[in-house]
Amino acid sequence: MLHRISGLPILVDTIRIEIAFSQILSVARQEQLTEYDAGYLELALREGLPLATLDNELKRAARTSGISLVTI
Repeated sequence: MLHRISGLPILVDTIRIEIAFSQILSVARQEQLTEYDAGYLELALREGLPLATLDNELKRAARTSGISLVTI
């Protein structure tokens, strides 16, 4: 699995911090997620990307938000 991950084009998100926190907190409240999990969901929503997770609550929130899930 690490070999597959090492081949991914990973980039640093450069969104302004105050925008990121307001959006992440909004997603966390709306989807009843921790801020940590909401950060991943918000990024997937903003960038239109699929999400890879083993966390059941994050999977649920992704599905209800229309985000596709990557199966590992």
